[in-house]
Amino acid sequence: MPKFKRRKGRKSWFRHLPLMTAVLGVIASLILLPTVIRLRMKALIPYTAAVVKTNKGDFTLTFRSETPLAVANFIKLAKSDYYSDTRIHRVVKDLLIQGGDPFSRDLTKTEFWGKGGPGYTFADEIKADDAMRVGSVAMVNNGPDSNGSQFFILIADALWLSGKHTIFATISSGLDTVKNISEISGGPTGVPIKEVIIKTITLVP
Repeated sequence: MPKFKRRKGRKSWFRHLPLMTAVLGVIASLILLPTVIRLRMKALIPYTAAVVKTNKGDFTLTFRSETPLAVANFIKLAKSDYYSDTRIHRVVKDLLIQGGDPFSRDLTKTEFWGKGGPGYTFADEIKADDAMRVGSVAMVNNGPDSNGSQFFILIADALWLSGKHTIFATISSGLDTVKNISEISGGPTGVPIKEVIIKTITLVP
């Protein structure tokens, strides 16, 4: 009876199965990690909206679940009264209002308004289908991944800004208040001639 010899150097792919499984597991983990982190952050955010009270009226912004970093940052700052007594320091008629700068509390340092922040920055959360529409609440930045505490609210569509800023909320009530604030005349830098002060921000579960 003839004997068959195994070819030298021929290895069964089964021997590599454990290694292949491990490699595929690592790749899958790397792909899914951002999603897992976002889901965990969503679970840690107990608020859905915030009521912003100003001396010119109130408005409510409803958070977007797609931007947990920006939402968590806004909530953290609001809970620490970071925004209390700051001013809407920039208005662009028929377009937007801007606030969130701690320097805006000091009337003797108006030249620094628009330059303040919390002392750190965080990453963008810009989605491919984001569109800058009326009522969008978005982070002010100085380039990619430079978000801090300042935000702006659109009172008109600004599609040319789409893909450039993280939209973390939308105005769900009080848009008329925001529009009225934007109608206040601004100086060369957009600072409204009448003070618009954020008194408090109340978080809504």
